[in-house]
Amino acid sequence: MKNLFDEVKIGNISVKNRFVRSATWENMTVDGYMNEDLYNIYEELAKGEVGLLLTGYANIVKEEQPNPGMFGIYDDSFIEGYKELC
Repeated sequence: MKNLFDEVKIGNISVKNRFVRSATWENMTVDGYMNEDLYNIYEELAKGEVGLLLTGYANIVKEEQPNPGMFGIYDDSFIEGYKELC
């Protein structure tokens, strides 16, 4: 029987354990860009040794944002923020 703390492989990616924080809607950005509050949330999750973190959903077309506070990723101006997050 597998243990929650066992390493698992997903394709070529090794995940240190079977704990997953699924994508959520943080509702913590006005303009879609990463900010210190968001970085802090993901840092705390990583410190808690969650094996796999999935970011919240993001709008990929500027004119189509179903919910306020969503991450954006509809042009290259978002790349640096996501790099810092990762």
